Amino acid sequence: MNNLEMSVSVIVGGILIFLLMGYFIFYSNFYNSKTINEINTISTFSVEEIIDYDFSKIGYRAGTNSIINFDSTFIKFKADLDNNGIIDTVHYYFDNGLIRLVNPGNKVFSVPNVQNFEIAGFDSLKTKTNIISELKNIELQLTLNSKSLLNDTTFFATSYLEKIYIIKN
Repeated sequence: MNNLEMSVSVIVGGILIFLLMGYFIFYSNFYNSKTINEINTISTFSVEEIIDYDFSKIGYRAGTNSIINFDSTFIKFKADLDNNGIIDTVHYYFDNGLIRLVNPGNKVFSVPNVQNFEIAGFDSLKTKTNIISELKNIELQLTLNSKSLLNDTTFFATSYLEKIYIIKN
């Protein structure tokens, strides 16, 4: 009987150890994924702040014709971004992620986890238009996806920005 009791004790102890290991591994992965999502959320807000800052300054101190070119996935405009009296040229376009160029070649900003970047233009009557001279507002839609940052499929962090910006002419 002594050997049987010893064997049962070893088996039950082994099962308990495996259960505890599984518990710790599960919660370790859970909290790692949660931490990665929190970091991604913070970086997403940073990206949104940069975009919001730039787009809210479209045409600022740039005079008329501040939008040079635009389509549904790119825009090129003029603005005094840093309020120093020098007009900057800003170019956003979508190419396997979001690319931002300020005074091309000077400042490059790339966000690879952008899933969607769409721009629509509106005239003074809020009618959609692609005619640059009639533009009064720009609507921006942006989706950031953090799936590439996660090693666990439990979480899928996505951030969506949709905002209308007034063109300052």
